[in-house]
Amino acid sequence: MSSQYKTTVTVGDDQDVEILVQYTAYPFIRGARDGRYGPPLEPDEPAHLEIESIEVVGGDVSAPGITTMSNGKRYIELSEDQENRLIVEVGEYLSDMEDAAREDW
Repeated sequence: MSSQYKTTVTVGDDQDVEILVQYTAYPFIRGARDGRYGPPLEPDEPAHLEIESIEVVGGDVSAPGITTMSNGKRYIELSEDQENRLIVEVGEYLSDMEDAAREDW
């Protein structure tokens, strides 16, 4: 199931852009084992995030990497480094949300 996260990134000539990130979070999945405590038959799949799209939602911004679609929505393509930092930021947000939910119990 896809979720959303709103934040800002810096693009072009130090221009801050408000973005809406569509992402899917996948939980850790333990691989198949030979018996309850036996050796692994399949590797574990680590928890991870997959970014589906990054929409520009704030301001009148024109910067490299921003594409306006026919429906008027604007999307941005980030560098690999920016995308990795965004994945870490969303991961930390999810971790904080999980911690807060545990405190409410």
